[in-house]
Amino acid sequence: MPRSPKEAVFMFSGGYDSTIAARDIAADHDRIHLVTFHTWGITRVHHSEKNVKALVNEFGTDRFVHEYMDIREFHRLMISGFHQDYDRYCGGGPPGILCLSCKLAMHSRALCYCIEHGIPTVADGALRTQADHPELMPDVLNLLRAFYGEFGVRYVSPIYESGLTAPEKRRILREHGYDIGLQVGRASKSIQPFCLVGPLATIWHFTEPYVESDMAAYVRSKLPAMREAVRAFCEPLGRRRVGPPLELGPGDQVDHREFWAESEFGDGIDRFVSRAMSPLWWGFRQYVRLRNRKTG
Repeated sequence: MPRSPKEAVFMFSGGYDSTIAARDIAADHDRIHLVTFHTWGITRVHHSEKNVKALVNEFGTDRFVHEYMDIREFHRLMISGFHQDYDRYCGGGPPGILCLSCKLAMHSRALCYCIEHGIPTVADGALRTQADHPELMPDVLNLLRAFYGEFGVRYVSPIYESGLTAPEKRRILREHGYDIGLQVGRASKSIQPFCLVGPLATIWHFTEPYVESDMAAYVRSKLPAMREAVRAFCEPLGRRRVGPPLELGPGDQVDHREFWAESEFGDGIDRFVSRAMSPLWWGFRQYVRLRNRKTG
């Protein structure tokens, strides 16, 4: 299939960041393929449709394709060996690899979609002000950019350096007729899929920060499985890549400049809940240790 430089794949949840970034990408591409993922623990994926309709209203019906993708098989590969990986990469701290395994499954499936349709660009709403989350850390993003590049696909995050705050995001969306949903703290929970597990890991890390080098090491350990999953999906279609491997230069890399983290519900609330739930964190650690002993 010929390459389609005027098209882009966008990993779309319908939340503030992905909607603002989708508007940015739409300004430079003729057609955007919005992909919304679902897997274990993710519910209400249909909420993303609210801002899909708003995008169509602003840019036109012929500019967007919206698809839901079941990534459970990809997720199964990423979560394999979780108990051993938790001991190795989390060291008894917050289970950053729980959210990261899901995100790696999303990226693997998004790459398959790019190869399947000959689309050389994939984008998302990653934001530096959330770079305390494993999937948005510079080292992790750089590994993912290189992974996509192996298959001739460029991975971009158009608003990563924007420094947008929650009030600024809501203002932008309101001004352009988008749904800002029901506000919960600094975010909205009614315009995007709801994850049953993620908030637990997210809140925990406000008292025990994730270690970027450990999260990057985890991603490196999963890259062979990601490559194999993509090849297994695409080769029966007669396609192995979109174009030749990309030579990624310094401009494609995310650097380690200082960033400030904006908590999801508010600094005080996040820390209070994290401490109040400390018995749950302790129980989780004990469960993983016991499971690892049993499996030897």
